[in-house]
Amino acid sequence: MSQLRIAMAADREAFVPGERVCGELSWELHPPPRVVELSLRWRMQGKGAVDQQVLETISIVDPPPSGRRAFALQLPQSPYSFNGRLVSLQWELHAMARPSGVEAQRRIVVSPSRRPIELETQDEPAEPV
Repeated sequence: MSQLRIAMAADREAFVPGERVCGELSWELHPPPRVVELSLRWRMQGKGAVDQQVLETISIVDPPPSGRRAFALQLPQSPYSFNGRLVSLQWELHAMARPSGVEAQRRIVVSPSRRPIELETQDEPAEPV
């Protein structure tokens, strides 16, 4: 059975902008992969629309069938993680082995408070300025 895992240093899942995200990528893959990639990305989802951006990717070319690799990725200053009724933005680490397509994801939070920003909804129309 093939496995790909993302472990976070000190089991952390929340970070402030500009901080480093550290952890370890481990795998046991049969047949051996040609490449194992770990990407830092954010995804913004709304009604029917998904936008995403990959900020950094670490590639391990011709790795052994099983192994481990420590990683450290630098977070940018923005965007922040947020949740809203119509749209949300989530950060994640995404690992993939190629060509098998075995994947692993680990969600993280990026904001000054280390909590997703909760967008408030307005029930009444705003007063004209």
